[in-house]
Amino acid sequence: MTAGGGIQAFVEGVGHFENCINAAKRALRALGRLGTQQDGPTIDRTLRKLAQSQAKTVTDLRDAIEHMDEDIVSSAGIPEGAPHLLTLDKTGDNLEVGTHRIPVVGLHGVVRSLHAAGLAIIQALPTPTDA
Repeated sequence: MTAGGGIQAFVEGVGHFENCINAAKRALRALGRLGTQQDGPTIDRTLRKLAQSQAKTVTDLRDAIEHMDEDIVSSAGIPEGAPHLLTLDKTGDNLEVGTHRIPVVGLHGVVRSLHAAGLAIIQALPTPTDA
């Protein structure tokens, strides 16, 4: 916002973070399923665990984003002062909604690990000469 983009840039950026969180959740789910398949591609266990280390945090944040309307009107509600929409905290270090948060660097680590897992999957695919 301070670089000249204003509130429009901030809102647009938060929207991109929402999409990233949703996509990371889907990719983590797919990676988990691939890891259980007998004939699935071999993915280094350490790499898979690294990608899935933040899975619960990503899932909780994604669920909070997707079900925010229900949380707003429920009797339990959202705690006073907690963000009602996905936002960056005042330091700019964490994404948060309701009582859920993830460090931006944590989300970056998840995406980086998923990217490495994706590359490993692609490299494990048979080549046309192997088929």
